[in-house]
Amino acid sequence: MAEYVKQPIAGPEAFRQTGVAAVQSQAALLLLLGRQLRGDDQVLAARAVAADMPRFVEAVPPDDLAQFPVPQLRPSVDRVGVALVKTRLAERYGWTIVRRTPIPQAELSETLGDLAQTLFERSDAITAAQLMEASLRSADELTRVAAAAAYFELSTRPRRLINILLRGTPMSWCATSRRPPWLGLRRNTRVCAG
Repeated sequence: MAEYVKQPIAGPEAFRQTGVAAVQSQAALLLLLGRQLRGDDQVLAARAVAADMPRFVEAVPPDDLAQFPVPQLRPSVDRVGVALVKTRLAERYGWTIVRRTPIPQAELSETLGDLAQTLFERSDAITAAQLMEASLRSADELTRVAAAAAYFELSTRPRRLINILLRGTPMSWCATSRRPPWLGLRRNTRVCAG
């Protein structure tokens, strides 16, 4: 049974800590960043205006943002090159962060916390992409899947993100011939053998 988190861990501290509250807070922050980079808020606002309901629709309630602040990002019209992101990560943290070698949890947590701190201080798509790329290395599947979903529209290499999403999606989606909810990210892609 999933553990209910009454108080999320706000800001960069979520990435420095471990445990259920930290992981769920990391995932929430990553998904909220992805929402902004895709321009979901603008689409929601346009639909609200079209329905003559702009006062009643908000992407994230202000009370929630007060308790769980999220850096404000502009929608990104361009993808961010994975090579650039990995080079910047390696320059700052060494090549271990971008290689497929194990990273001690304490070192990864410190790196992710530092990246999140930088994002809160300097909100831009490149810094968000660095946090998402590094979060793909997390030991926690929920953080990896949230990072992959958030990073999908921003990355120049979305195919590898599909693999992360597939590993994090129960195969029952395929067995029942329903598609995983994230599949809309890439249309006309066959993901199930059945």
